[in-house]
Amino acid sequence: MSAQSSSVPSLLDKLLVVPLLARVLGAAVFRRLTLPITSTAKANKTFKDIVFAALRANLANINIAQEQWLNASTESGYLDFAKKANVQPDTDVLPSGLKVHWLGPKAASKTILYFHGGGYALACTAGHFQWLFELQKELSKTTPVSVVVVAYTLTPKGQYPEQLRQAAESLEWLTGTVGKKTEDIIVAGDSAGANLTIGLLSHLLHPHPELRKSTAGGSLAAAVLISPWIKFSTTDDSFRRNATSDMIPPAAADRWKKLFLGEKPSDKYSEPSLADSAWYSGLDKVVNDILIWGGDKEVLIDSIKAFGTTIEKAHTKTTVVIEPGAAHEDFILDTLLGYKEKAEGTRVIESWLATRLHVVDPVTFPLAPGAQYVPEAHTMEQATTFLNQLGIEKAVVVQPSIYGNDNSATLSGLHDLGTTNGRAVVQFDPAVTSKEQLQAWHEAGVRGVRLNFKSVGADPSGAELEERLRTYADAVRPFGWALDLYLGLEKVPLLETYINELCVKVILAHYGHPSNETLSTAVSADQVPGFDALVRVLQAGNVWVKLSGNYRLSRDMNNTLVESLGRTVIRTRPDRCLFATDWPHTRFEDLDVAPFLERVLEWIEAEGASVTQVLVDNAQTAFDGR
Repeated sequence: MSAQSSSVPSLLDKLLVVPLLARVLGAAVFRRLTLPITSTAKANKTFKDIVFAALRANLANINIAQEQWLNASTESGYLDFAKKANVQPDTDVLPSGLKVHWLGPKAASKTILYFHGGGYALACTAGHFQWLFELQKELSKTTPVSVVVVAYTLTPKGQYPEQLRQAAESLEWLTGTVGKKTEDIIVAGDSAGANLTIGLLSHLLHPHPELRKSTAGGSLAAAVLISPWIKFSTTDDSFRRNATSDMIPPAAADRWKKLFLGEKPSDKYSEPSLADSAWYSGLDKVVNDILIWGGDKEVLIDSIKAFGTTIEKAHTKTTVVIEPGAAHEDFILDTLLGYKEKAEGTRVIESWLATRLHVVDPVTFPLAPGAQYVPEAHTMEQATTFLNQLGIEKAVVVQPSIYGNDNSATLSGLHDLGTTNGRAVVQFDPAVTSKEQLQAWHEAGVRGVRLNFKSVGADPSGAELEERLRTYADAVRPFGWALDLYLGLEKVPLLETYINELCVKVILAHYGHPSNETLSTAVSADQVPGFDALVRVLQAGNVWVKLSGNYRLSRDMNNTLVESLGRTVIRTRPDRCLFATDWPHTRFEDLDVAPFLERVLEWIEAEGASVTQVLVDNAQTAFDGR
């Protein structure tokens, strides 16, 4: 290994640091003097622009031995940060010897698994730790969040795919040893760390040939890619166009690439630009949501935009944010340089993560200005306007799944409606929620508990389902509440033997919601697995079915299968049908739902049932006899 690639500095390396520092200082002074008259691209702040000039001079001329000699390790950086921030350091050592450093309590309900940038050659900086610490504190104002920083092996000591192996190990350790649920984990990283994050997602989708298949399982809550290093080539026009508005010179990118790959050729795991959208097909089964952030003044932006387009084709819940005037991982650099004002990029990521952590209440927690990718605020005023258009005065507010067991937004909406016109269905954990709390909610107008299995991907066995329903039924029976189930039609036959023994009202959402496979093959209700069981429990038990979200079954409002489902339910027990608007129609905001609602009313009339009974009387019976 040459001196250029050695991580141990020679005496000459150390001596040459002096002229290197002189060159860096000279670059900063020259930039300051010529800044008023230069026509080249600039950073968005004067001080930052001068620092970038110094960094470019440093990164273009330093070798890796000098680079690592002058920079602290991730562990020492973490300990220094913890001391300055007056927090207790908390480090775990995994079986392989890999160290991970915690920010926030291990018991937090949500965890961000973070891979830092630095070209795989540089350690996690003070700016990283400070930014992550502030992010953790901000998100934890509503839901407990922790951050785990992975101190992966730096190059040249560790070369590809060692860092990918360590990333996979850290995820498996979180889900196995620590006991975190995959759906409660966000994977994130900046620059090379974002490269590693993408590599991890590829490994979960297509196990790497040199690594064992991951045991993590399930779908991650989200992935956040900050200024991802997508492409190793430095020939993109953005390297020329943004050469003086960013801090990374081509020489540094080339050096880091060679140190990272060693003798190995690049592939789809190490260099994501080599993969097309077909490679990422199925990514939605690995991670629920993806955020890609880039600055339009960074040298990597052309490859970031191209990658964003590739991922958007494979994963519909991908958000690409390009911030005007921002350089490479701009807001992390702002933190490192001591800027106190919260950067726009930080606001964007906080707001986006908040929705994925089930903590956003659009009434209490306003969205960040300009955060166009975040769903619009859905207020009770808007809901009331929508209901008034349908001639509906009274409503039941159902807890959205994105809030988990935090019922703040739902209870706020119930308060706005008042106990005369409003009722609510909440979510809670019967193991920790007291009878006193349930009584207080009951007095406020709560009349049910929502159990969502379908949209969160839960697949309980028959025994697990029965145990859970009996537990919740025991908790709500004294209050006369209903169990509001979003289950999936194929699970309904499991309920038949004991549903009447629950001695509570049971509500099934979205016509029971058949599987996507069934929706694509069946042509009538009697061909849908589980629907015959739904009809039987509807006839014999204390069961209601929601005539809701027919557009969730098919975007074709004239779909004959959906009509067959709806009309059969209405025909079977018109006194057990509940009309639900499904407002605010999440994930279908682009669709005009009014015609779909009108179709339901047409079905009711066609079956000779009373619209008033279905829209008003049945709801009053199901929810406390109002």
